[in-house]
Amino acid sequence: MVLKKQTVWLLTMLSLIVVLSVYYITSSPTTNTPTAQSSKTKDQATASSDVKDGLTTSDATSDDALSEYRLAKDDEDRKTAQQYEATMASDDSTAAEVSKAQDGLESLQTMSQTESKLEDEIMAKGYKDAVVSTSGSTVSVYVKAGSLSNKQTNEIMRMVNSELGDVQVTVTREPVK
Repeated sequence: MVLKKQTVWLLTMLSLIVVLSVYYITSSPTTNTPTAQSSKTKDQATASSDVKDGLTTSDATSDDALSEYRLAKDDEDRKTAQQYEATMASDDSTAAEVSKAQDGLESLQTMSQTESKLEDEIMAKGYKDAVVSTSGSTVSVYVKAGSLSNKQTNEIMRMVNSELGDVQVTVTREPVK
């Protein structure tokens, strides 16, 4: 009889975790992306970009664009991790689905660590702040700097490519205020 009580307790806790995860995901606003927020703010007035050899560099102006990018990246990573955790906690998930979710969660954590390492390396080069965001084979790098020459942009792109392999890199400069 003790085993049945433990099983019921465990299933109740897992159900509660899933319900709370779904509630949290559906209750948070979906307009946390930098593009949606930048259309709301009047501070972000200009952006120019230069495309050369499939690599894009651009200048953007805003008071806290890097904070918006970092929050959007963290929010997206958190939602993805919650989806993987919900799949692993679900009683309806097959062993293959749970294994795939575990692999996805490990991959997400590894990519997050790599992004943090790249941010630290970029800031070690003398930039005020940096945000690295990976989406598939595209990497966006947001750098807070007074100016960004082509040589500096190429150096950042080489750092990213040496760490992540052959990916498309976009470097965006956020001016220092």
